[in-house]
Amino acid sequence: MTQPNPLRRKALSCIREGRVSVRYCALGTKADLVTAVVRSSRDGHPYSVKYAAGEWRCTCREGRRELPCAHTLAVALVTTGSTT
Repeated sequence: MTQPNPLRRKALSCIREGRVSVRYCALGTKADLVTAVVRSSRDGHPYSVKYAAGEWRCTCREGRRELPCAHTLAVALVTTGSTT
């Protein structure tokens, strides 16, 4: 069995530890929109995650540099129901 990549492992930890709070989710609609908060594992700092216009955004360092981050992946997994 292969191990998940590091980003996916971090995202799954966010989910398992209950650090993902979806505030609004309207996927499959004319105007897809998701807003959520993911708390940091280190200090509980809240990062805002948003999906709109086909793009994920996060307020973490990687997200601000438009790089993939565990926060957006965690929210994507939760909102699509694909956490396996």
